[in-house]
Amino acid sequence: MGASLPVGSLAFAVPQQEYFVGDIVTFKIPDLLAGRQVPDELLTHRVVDISEVKGFGSSVAATPWVASLGRGQAPQLQVGAIKKYKTQGDANNVVDDWQLTSEDLLGKVIFHLPYLGYLLRLPQILVTAVLQTLSF
Repeated sequence: MGASLPVGSLAFAVPQQEYFVGDIVTFKIPDLLAGRQVPDELLTHRVVDISEVKGFGSSVAATPWVASLGRGQAPQLQVGAIKKYKTQGDANNVVDDWQLTSEDLLGKVIFHLPYLGYLLRLPQILVTAVLQTLSF
């Protein structure tokens, strides 16, 4: 993720009723080709933009929120509108290619333990290394 949440950190995310620009959120990585999510793969990035999608079917119109929408502010939505979230990793120079809905978001990161995620993956890495060694 970056300086605010180092790569390899163990992040604790809690579902929210509402998400805001600036929130760090955890979500399942979208599979852009199939329109489905990749199972068991999670990503944690910052919400950098929220847009409103009005209507349903092929007549959907997206209205991006102006950059002046400050951190921690949520736009007011019209009835029947759907929020779309754009995310970006703090260490990345570009915004992610996908747009997420509230259903895609698993939660907002409320705290993290730097680098502890690496330690939790250590048994998996060791088992994989042993299995690869035995297969030769």
